[in-house]
Amino acid sequence: MKHAKWGNAGFEIAKHDDRDALVFTTTDKGSGIKNIDNARKKGYSTAGTLGLGFQVMLNNTDFLEVKNTDTGLSVRMGWYLKSLKKTKQKTIIDHAEFMKPMKGYLRGGDYVFTKELQDNIFFAAVFDVLGHGPVAYRSALRLQTICSEFKFKGTMNDTKGLLFTAGQVLNKRHLRGAVAAAGIFIPQDGHLFVTGTGNISVSVLTDGHFALPAFSGGVIGDGTLRLRDFDYQAKKDMVWGMASDGFSSSWASRIKQAGQYTAKEIVEKAVKHDFRDTDDSSIMVMRWKSN
Repeated sequence: MKHAKWGNAGFEIAKHDDRDALVFTTTDKGSGIKNIDNARKKGYSTAGTLGLGFQVMLNNTDFLEVKNTDTGLSVRMGWYLKSLKKTKQKTIIDHAEFMKPMKGYLRGGDYVFTKELQDNIFFAAVFDVLGHGPVAYRSALRLQTICSEFKFKGTMNDTKGLLFTAGQVLNKRHLRGAVAAAGIFIPQDGHLFVTGTGNISVSVLTDGHFALPAFSGGVIGDGTLRLRDFDYQAKKDMVWGMASDGFSSSWASRIKQAGQYTAKEIVEKAVKHDFRDTDDSSIMVMRWKSN
């Protein structure tokens, strides 16, 4: 506008370095620029100006091309377009656990295990094998290996298969009273599936409603392997807890009042109020918050 008699300007979506970009192009009929390299330097001017025009363009675009033509000057500058990929909803897991090892054995008993199986699909398990000495300790290590190698293929039978394997380990070691519980939470479907064996208590807070699973008093049972699935609607927020027999059944009330608490706070309150000082005890709380 200052230096040319005629000009043309326009926008287009075009390729630049094989990337989609919004490109702004101008061509004019004027005197052009004798030394383009100098003109791109900060403070350089042949017209008594501040010499910042090219700096403004360089600092606010992804690319800038300037060249002289037969009629004047051509300027091409632009901004790369970001691909508009649909962002998959990610579920944030807030997890806390407490475990009291058997005296004399490093983590030699209750074993708490959590794992993200796939995007937004979580698995959790509590194994209580304490009170049975070194044999129980070796069984806990075996269960840990099984869990670490567990592969989720996308069906509820996977959870049952893991519990069957855990049950076989416990039965092989003749560990009376040893228990296990496991569950899978699938936010996409809004469901929690729980299965287990033994006397581990389970409680759920979902969509503002508190529930003990359809076990006797929320306790999984009598030491036999139970493979029933329990289905809960899990809406925006969900809290799920499992505890072994080192806790009184009233710990579940902490889940019921969990609206304002983090998973860690729930565990701390349960340990403070409901924990019985035994050698075999654990509690695991998982809370999901969707973004």
